[in-house]
Amino acid sequence: MPLSFPFAQARDRPNAPRWQAACNFPANRGALVLCALFLAVGVAVVDDYGASLDEKDQRLLAVNVADYVARWARDREALEQGYTDGVAKYFGVAFELPLLLVERALGLTDSRSIHLTRHILTHAFFLFGGFCCWLLAHRLFNSRLLATFAMLLFLLHPRLYAHSFFNSKDIPFASMFMIALLLAHRAFDRDTLRAFLACGAGVGVLINLRIMGIMLFVAVLAMRALDFMQASSREERKHALQTGSAFALAAILSLHAISPYLWADPLAFFEGIATLARHPLRAIELFQGEFWAGWDLPMRYVPVWFSISTPPIALLLGLVGAAWILRQGAKRPIEVLRNGPLRFAFLLAACVAAPVAAVAGLGATLYNGWRQMYFIHAPFCLLATFGLHWLAAAPRSARQRAGAYGLTALGLATVVASLVAIHPYQHLYFNILVDRTTPERLRTQYQMDYWGIAVRDGLEHLLERYPSSPIHVVGAYGNIGRSAAMLPEADRRRILKSPAPSGFYSFYIGGYPWRQGRGNPAQGSFAPSLYDRRIYNSTILTVAAVDPRLAGKAAVGAYRKILSAAKAGEAVVQANFQVYLHDGNLIYVNEACKPDDFLSPFFLHVVPLSVDALPLWRRRQGFERLDFSFVQHGLRFDGTCLASVPLPDYGVARISTGQTARDGRELWRGEFVPAHSGQPERLALF
Repeated sequence: MPLSFPFAQARDRPNAPRWQAACNFPANRGALVLCALFLAVGVAVVDDYGASLDEKDQRLLAVNVADYVARWARDREALEQGYTDGVAKYFGVAFELPLLLVERALGLTDSRSIHLTRHILTHAFFLFGGFCCWLLAHRLFNSRLLATFAMLLFLLHPRLYAHSFFNSKDIPFASMFMIALLLAHRAFDRDTLRAFLACGAGVGVLINLRIMGIMLFVAVLAMRALDFMQASSREERKHALQTGSAFALAAILSLHAISPYLWADPLAFFEGIATLARHPLRAIELFQGEFWAGWDLPMRYVPVWFSISTPPIALLLGLVGAAWILRQGAKRPIEVLRNGPLRFAFLLAACVAAPVAAVAGLGATLYNGWRQMYFIHAPFCLLATFGLHWLAAAPRSARQRAGAYGLTALGLATVVASLVAIHPYQHLYFNILVDRTTPERLRTQYQMDYWGIAVRDGLEHLLERYPSSPIHVVGAYGNIGRSAAMLPEADRRRILKSPAPSGFYSFYIGGYPWRQGRGNPAQGSFAPSLYDRRIYNSTILTVAAVDPRLAGKAAVGAYRKILSAAKAGEAVVQANFQVYLHDGNLIYVNEACKPDDFLSPFFLHVVPLSVDALPLWRRRQGFERLDFSFVQHGLRFDGTCLASVPLPDYGVARISTGQTARDGRELWRGEFVPAHSGQPERLALF
């Protein structure tokens, strides 16, 4: 069915509202009221979200930049020394620095106050991105109803909604991407020097937040180049060249001004592109039941993650919108090249497809699901609005239009229901395209709470369960101090990272971000689970008791049997600990165990008979790293520490193991060749 665009550029519609009119309060009061409602809800629930493990590092980045700028202001020669902070120097501070300035202006010193302020400001910027989505959709469709649906599609994405509180990296970039799209549309719509300068400044900020923003920089220049080539007069070509140059200059200057690492060496920008494209973090991803290296992911990684964690209504409408735009382009290819609505629609589609294709084609490093690609949600929700526009526009009947709007409203209502049902863990949202009912299915297929947001939940459970005693946490996923940062000061003082003295209990708090195994994080230790947190019938957090008095007689009895069986054989390593190979397990024993021994970590490296037996990301190393914390796999009873660690089921050529003290000192190391490798067993201690 042929369908023409009901939206044209403002300069082509004499009675159409101009930019200024479109930005006044009477025209936008509905969107502003909706933003205010979202903000009120955000203020009410902000304290429900935990602190992510990366927040401290993000804030420290801003502190380092602020200190560098202060030194440079006092002594210009400091500029010559450059701004060096490892790979972190390439991370922009266009959002982090304002957060730090607000914190200092308010005189905040308590970690809880700092985090709450950061969270609500990050969320407010996310809402501002939603408001800019409304403005852009209103300019595109000249319809407040479609603009409101676009805004809701942007804001009601469960994963982005939760991240909008504790993720000050990816969410500001996604919001700024929407702002930059709005500025780009305004620039090509108004076609003035001032509009292109504003667009360039916005794109410069976008690139500072993430270097991926250079994609929009290139796209705007390409569209301006098309305008130059299609100009019918010398004056038009001159104007296109001037505005394009002004855009590029504004983007470069704004990027340079807010990127300290460029002050001493502007060419470091290109080094930053190469570094961040192949991020040095050796991340491991659990994806569709298999472990993958973050730098060697399958091409389906982003499309699958996007498909299974985006609300179905947005996914359906986005695909419909993209299909309709492609159809219009095939029918009117000349319009795709001209400055008009169809070209901008193709820009939106390219902003979704190009980054996904680039990541897959270049083999860029990704980790933590698709959070580094959250920005594609900005153009995608506008594509979804195109889909809704096509389903509801004339010559559809009134019943068909009502059905399209009604189904979209119903789909958004189900998203709201999901937001409420899994609050405050919306960052773990999965849609109906995956099995969400089979016990532990999601946990064994996909990475879950990788930032340890749920650890705060475990700490609060222990604080409530034992209201008058210190909480001794001897092991946890992530950093206890960072996870406890959102708690009141009195509760933080009660949380101790140390073994419990006589009369108190010790606990282990574990998450399952990459864990495929069954049972709780203390599996093998026989430590009972005191508290489990589940989402979609999959465990995301376990609080376990690692104190023998809580483990019970059955657990101690079982370990005594293991110890007896192990001693029946011959120790393969003898040092502070005796290490036994028994029935496919390595058993670590120390019969004069002290509290520090109990807390000390172990390294365990297993070299296979064939490197092909290793997971893909381990083949470069040539061995499997199975390092573990003793409290994860062990128990202390009768002055004895014992841990049982299962070995891989492939043929083993050599095993290296040892123990390090809590301060990093190596206590002992051993290496041996198992008898089943076909070689005589040998022992080497060094």
